[in-house]
Amino acid sequence: MLLFAASQSVVRQGKSDPSENSRLNQGETPVAGTRLADNLQGRNSMADMTLTTIGGKTHPFYTRVAVAGLLLNGLVSLVFAVLSLIDGEASTVAFFIIYMALSAISVGLMWRFNKWALVVGAIWGFVNLWWGWFLILALSYPNSFFDFVMPLLLTFSALLTGVGATVALVQQRRGTARIAATRTERRTFGAIAIVLLGIVILSGILHIAGRTTGSAEAKAGATVVQMKNSYLAPERLELRVGETAIILLKNNDFFLHTFEIDEFAIERTVLPFGELLIELRPTNTGEFTFRSKAYMTGDMEGTLVVTK
Repeated sequence: MLLFAASQSVVRQGKSDPSENSRLNQGETPVAGTRLADNLQGRNSMADMTLTTIGGKTHPFYTRVAVAGLLLNGLVSLVFAVLSLIDGEASTVAFFIIYMALSAISVGLMWRFNKWALVVGAIWGFVNLWWGWFLILALSYPNSFFDFVMPLLLTFSALLTGVGATVALVQQRRGTARIAATRTERRTFGAIAIVLLGIVILSGILHIAGRTTGSAEAKAGATVVQMKNSYLAPERLELRVGETAIILLKNNDFFLHTFEIDEFAIERTVLPFGELLIELRPTNTGEFTFRSKAYMTGDMEGTLVVTK
């Protein structure tokens, strides 16, 4: 219709302005035709710029949300790998390096390709929701920073990736993909980020406030039991029946550990790099199992021997 209207304008101007016909006969370009060509050229340039922006330089909003989830996943995995390296857990380091590599590959695929890459990203995101199990376990001890915050962030990153990639795929199929977020989306994601940051800070405060250490006098003469990763030292304790023993539990790990002896109804929790003194007065002889549970690193067991 725009072209038709422009051509009609040229015809009308040709009839009403003899000088225009003179210029046509002399091979000059009509004024209306020049304006029409300029307008069309400008519109084509704007269309080319829009297509280039959407297709090459900027990605749809929910694709960027999914990528942000994968980047968060990679960052938390990197922290896990560094902590494991410090603790000397080579197998755990290798696991998280592979984990980061898979997330990086997913980012590259979604950033470079289209629908099928979003399917891969959505699947990878929802598969990573298995971290939610560790988060459920960690809800009982939010004062252990790494035990609580790391599965929280990994679960959140999985949701970002899975939901973001799924919505991006649906919008592309419907032709409703857009680059900018709506006001509601900006407010929602902003509120979620503030709440998440608040939870992380609160967990750190609780962690620092909850750490305990024994005094030098109280620790004097105590039997030391050290817990780190999946190692428990010593693995054998010897006590005499009827005598009270002081045991110093030392957690030398980044993650929470427990100390349990079922037969003596002992169940204690030691925060990362914390200490705890307990008294133990066995009334029966025999061999008993004591264990340390660590949800992020595994369980350990030792033997308590009580003699006459």
